[in-house]
This record gives sequence, C-alpha cells and structure tokens, in this order.
Amino acid sequence: MDSRNALLKYKQLLGIAVAGVILTVIFVPFQKANAFTIQLDIPNSSGGHVTQTTSGETFTISIDVEPSERISISTVDLIIDNGQPSVKRATFGSNGQYVSGAAGIIKNNTLTITPVATQTGYGYGFGTIASGISSSGYSFTFANSTTGFIGGNTGPSSPAPGANQVVGVVGPGTITIQTHLNTGLLSVGTHTIDVVIDSGAGGNGVDNLLAPQLTFTVDANSQVTTASVTSGTNVQTSTSAPGGGTITIKFDNAQSSGQIAIEEKSAASLDNQTSSIFDVVGTFSAAFTVNGGTANTAGTIYEIDISAIGHTGFIDVTIPYDPNLLPLGTSENNVKFYHWTGTAWEDVTISVDTTANTVTGRLTSLSPVVAGYPSSASTNTSTTTTFGGGGGGGSATNVIINQSFPADYFNTHPLQKLQMQDSSFKTLAGNTIFGAKPGQQVNVSATFHNYQQVSQDYAIIVQILDQNGFTTDLGWVTGTADAGANIDGSRSWTVGAAGEYTVKIYVWNGVSNSPTPLSEITTKSFSVTA
Repeated sequence: MDSRNALLKYKQLLGIAVAGVILTVIFVPFQKANAFTIQLDIPNSSGGHVTQTTSGETFTISIDVEPSERISISTVDLIIDNGQPSVKRATFGSNGQYVSGAAGIIKNNTLTITPVATQTGYGYGFGTIASGISSSGYSFTFANSTTGFIGGNTGPSSPAPGANQVVGVVGPGTITIQTHLNTGLLSVGTHTIDVVIDSGAGGNGVDNLLAPQLTFTVDANSQVTTASVTSGTNVQTSTSAPGGGTITIKFDNAQSSGQIAIEEKSAASLDNQTSSIFDVVGTFSAAFTVNGGTANTAGTIYEIDISAIGHTGFIDVTIPYDPNLLPLGTSENNVKFYHWTGTAWEDVTISVDTTANTVTGRLTSLSPVVAGYPSSASTNTSTTTTFGGGGGGGSATNVIINQSFPADYFNTHPLQKLQMQDSSFKTLAGNTIFGAKPGQQVNVSATFHNYQQVSQDYAIIVQILDQNGFTTDLGWVTGTADAGANIDGSRSWTVGAAGEYTVKIYVWNGVSNSPTPLSEITTKSFSVTA
C-alpha cells in the first residue's frame, strides 16, 4: 500500500471514530451520572417516629433534576406497607388529584406538585427506573427495576423515538411533591412507603421513576379513636369520644366503606397550628369569632378525618357538650355546633338534645368542630352604680325578680341571702373570654340574687391572686339590692404578666371594719398568655 492509500484509509477510520463519538454524545448523554435522584422525607419525624394524628404528618418527595434533563410526571403511586396484608396503593394525577386506589392514605387525598411542568421535549432521564408495576397477593412488584434511562434510547447510539415527547420540567432544579400522611388511620408500629412516578416518557417503554423505600414508626396517641363506615345511604356510625361521651356521624350517601379517625384537640395546639383560629385560649375554654360576633367553646374540640370515605350529600355529626362550661343563666338551648372551614368558624347547628347533652351539626366536609355558645347568650345588664377600691371602675344594676324567702329562713342559711347566679370575664365590648394577654383590660362580672324579702346593702369584692398566691388587685362594688332583685357588678382589671390567676369574689354587707358575709366565696381561674 502506497503512502497516499494509507493516509486515505487512516482518514476514513478517523472519521468513523469521530462520528461514533458524536453520536454517543448526542444520543447517549447520560451514561456517566444520574439525571435525576428521588428522596422521600417525613421532616417532622423524630428518629423515624411519628404520632397518630388526624392532622397528618408532612411528607415530601423531592426529585432533583440535573442540568438540561427533562422529567415529566404523568401519575404518582403511593404504596403503604408493600408485602403486608395491610398494603394500600393509591394513584394521583399530574395535577395532584386522587385518581384511584385506597383513599385516605394521605390527608384530603391531594398532592401539591411544584413547579408545574410546562416545557415540551424528549423525556430523557437516567436513574433508578422500572418498566411497570405488577401485583400479586399483598405485594406490588416493580418490573425490570434497574438503573438506566426513562423514555430514553433503545441502544447505545440510537436516538429516542418521537413518541417520547412530553411536557416536563427541565433542570437544573427540584420538583417537590408535598402532602400529609394520614397517620390517624395507620396502626401503631412500623410501616413502609414506596413511591413510583410514571413519567409518560415512552421511548424504550421504561417510564417509571423509583424512590428508595422509606421506613417509619407510628406511635400511639390516646386522643385518637377510629370507627368503621359501610357503604350505603343514610349510613350511621357511633364511637366513644376519646375524652368521654359518644360521637355519631351519619352520611347521606357513603359511596365506599372504610375507616374514619377522630382526635380530641386542645385549643392551644390548634392555635399553634393555625394562628387565626382562636381569639383567646384559656385553661378550660377558648373564645373565637363567628359571623362577626364572639363565641366560646363549651366542650371538647374534635378533628374528624373522613378522607377514606367517598361520599355525597350531607354529613350529620353529633358531639357532646359540657353544661358545666356554660355561664350560669345561659340556657342549654343556646348551645351551638361550630365548624372551622379552614379560614373561618361557621354555625351549622340543626338540633340540641339538652337531656343527652349533645348538639348536632350538618356539614358537607369535616375539619375541627366544637360545641359552644354565643357570648350574647349569657346574662348582660346596663344600669350603673359606684366602684370602690383601687385600679378601675365598674357598674351594677337591679332587676326585680319576684322570688324571696322570709327572714327566719336565713337563721339557718345565713350565706344564702345573696347567691351567685352568673360570673364571667368580659372584654370592654362585653364579649365573654376565658383568657387574655398581658396589659389587656378585662371586666370581672358577677350576678347575684337577693333572696330576702327586704332590701340589702352589699359590697361585691373582687380579689385577684397570682400563681404564687400574692394579691395583685383588689376592688369592690357597693350598692343596695331591692328585695328579690338581681344585682350585676363588674370590676375592671388591667391584666398583669403571663401566668395563671385565681379570682375570688366575696359578697359582704359592706366594707366596714366588721363586715358580715352574705354569700359563699366564688373562686374562678383565669389564664394570661404572652
């Protein structure tokens, strides 16, 4: 071979080698590193432990997409307890909405996916993949699970077919899928979760992105109880409330059978979770705004989760109330059923059973619910007298009520001459509250009835003690109660530092050096929170 033929042959070989390198670079750009990685996380868990709760535990799926790669999401499958008799699988669409499978795996059956995919192109990606999901018994198998391309090429130097044109997200960046695992419906113990994302990329037929399995442990919550619901019309289920009493739930039309979860919530925990839900949180009750007015809780707050039950029509819910939390003089017929919509409280009452001490509301969805009463339902009065003592002013009124006893009755009942009818804490606007902030002005209101057939001079004395037993405020109202009359007095108090306070209300015949008590001492608690 002469030198010219040898040079020509060398150039041909070099050209073939260069062309092969170019094809590899163009059509197989992902052989060296992953184009995507998926991570699962329960960020608020502690050492892999979470607690049963109807609020759900935050759960995130993060897909890190490398530069110039395109990842699309067609569907998302969540599989709880794969390989176990308790296995559940649910499928969600690219918009995060529930499509099929076991409802109730996540709170409200909705995923939040960001960012939204908008760019069209080849659906390439290199990472942990599978060509499909098959089921057998309690197990879901990820077919051909391996590390490779999704929707990519079928050979080392072949272009991806046009069939794998998809709308996706181009890296660099992260696709985040967030939701809340419904731990209120999970049993106590260890569980697993698998996530499979169908990219819809086509091409080589391998479309599924696989995430590493996540293991977590659910710890018991004594405030959570569950109940079973069967499908049908006018379906009713009842269960013992965590804090006592019975809760009854009736569906107009339950389209599927499943479990519901009910959790007893404290006002403080809900207030931390949603800052606008309560105006004031006290030790035994809380005040909140509804329809432009103020209401107060009169029973346990329940969060009820029905996301595992498909339903149409109304849901009637009956919950207990505590008559001891109603101010004296407030009729139990004024008890209401209040529902938190997520942004505001609403009154959805349809009936009150004062014998069973229950109230029923009618809803189309469920979140926190509670029995309560409007502040306007409690006793309120208007005419003035004079305040004594330091630190404030006040008022008192006389309302004639034809109820009294002769003088000899009080020879054996000396502390029943004037008896407490009602006592409460109110804002300057007259709304009943159960706690306040430091520096807030509060009226301590009390109503007494004169059971004598003669008029009676009185002094209503209000003493406020801090949590160490020291008196922080002392004042009184004086006046004369007509025979058989109600007397209403209020004492203005500027609240001090945060803490628990004891309020004592005395009724004497005056504030002389040797007063005579006319009634038993009334003691109340009041919370001040920063």
